[in-house]
Amino acid sequence: MARILLTILGSLVSAAAFWAVAAFGSSAWLIRQPGGQREGSAGMAAAFVYGPMGALVGLALGGWVVWQLLAVSSRTGTVALCLLGGAITVVAGIVYGLSPTEYVREDFGPGVRPEFQVEVRFPEAEYDGLGAAARIVYQLRAVDETNETPGQLTRRTEGHTVVAGTFRIREFLRSKMFAVMVNGRQRVSWTLDVGMEPNPDPVWSEWQKMGDSGLEVRFRVVMPGRE
Repeated sequence: MARILLTILGSLVSAAAFWAVAAFGSSAWLIRQPGGQREGSAGMAAAFVYGPMGALVGLALGGWVVWQLLAVSSRTGTVALCLLGGAITVVAGIVYGLSPTEYVREDFGPGVRPEFQVEVRFPEAEYDGLGAAARIVYQLRAVDETNETPGQLTRRTEGHTVVAGTFRIREFLRSKMFAVMVNGRQRVSWTLDVGMEPNPDPVWSEWQKMGDSGLEVRFRVVMPGRE
């Protein structure tokens, strides 16, 4: 009976340990992939896909190992103590890993805040129809925060009005949800695939159509001292 109970405990402890390793490890890897920062997709995939896959492996492997060890009855006490210590370690590790932290990423170096500049091209008739009191705000959205900056009229081109905005950033932008807000309501949201490098050149991207909204957007990153 003791062998069966300890085998079950060993399976559960191993499953929890493998879940933690698979979930936290895959999250750290996925968040660095294109699209990994979008709306918490890395965390969701880690917790509900890769974590459970690791747990299944740990459940089977842990149970098999403990069952084999307990084939010699004299090992029962030692195995039980090891499982107890393992359970405490796993629980403490998961609690620590899930605890909120105040860590602030500064990918460009301490105090270095590049400008992420965007320009949105509105149809001229639409912009004129908004009126002089219209308030245009741009947002960069992530699962943990939303950064906002006001849109400023910069120039008019044939058939279009260009409204610019500037964000101060601390982290490399790979894929980011960008939203255009007009008078407090969302006009459109679109995923910008930035693919930022550590020291990017201040070159404008090509104009990108934001779905079927009729708006177009382009962007660039300007490091301090570079223009």
